Amino acid sequence: MRFSAWRSLGISAIEVATALLLEAQYGWTPEKIGYALGFVFALTASTGLLVALLRNTLLSEYVLMFTLAFFSIVGSALFFDFGGLEKGQHHSSPVLLMAADMMVYACMFQLTAFMEGIATQAAVPDSTFSLENFIVVRNLAIQMPRALGPLMARWMIDAFGRNFYAAFMLCLTMAAVWAVCYAASYARKPGQFTSDEVIEVSPSSAKEAS
Repeated sequence: MRFSAWRSLGISAIEVATALLLEAQYGWTPEKIGYALGFVFALTASTGLLVALLRNTLLSEYVLMFTLAFFSIVGSALFFDFGGLEKGQHHSSPVLLMAADMMVYACMFQLTAFMEGIATQAAVPDSTFSLENFIVVRNLAIQMPRALGPLMARWMIDAFGRNFYAAFMLCLTMAAVWAVCYAASYARKPGQFTSDEVIEVSPSSAKEAS
């Protein structure tokens, strides 16, 4: 649930912060910003197709999870304003900002699918950790932070500047990645247990992972 909350907070902050920065720092028009964000959303869907292809052919789920986590951290670092490389430029290239959006947005959405799959696998019927309870708590963990994300992003940029927002996003992404690593370490590997053993170990594993 912590991952869902942190991911939802960060994703909603990205949408608003990117539009604000592109308009205020780079003078982009609303139309241009809309096309750019639309491209980010399209890339996210394309990344999902690529991950599904790799998962079924080349890489295991756990390798994919750690790869996506790594690139989400790299993307978060690109939110920082490193300054212009050419004379007269006051900000780093908008390409870096868009690259950060693409990497974090796409990777976090794909990690959501893996994390929810692990939670579903660990669900214990007729208990506190049932699938029904998970769905309710997950929806609360997504919707409440998502409402706060835009407000927090605008406030941080207006009050403290872009780099403060970037530092917040980096910390938030690292916290989400920690949740991914923690869940992956407790997740049941395919073929690790027999059907009889799964009945015995699943409840305790589900409690620890939750």
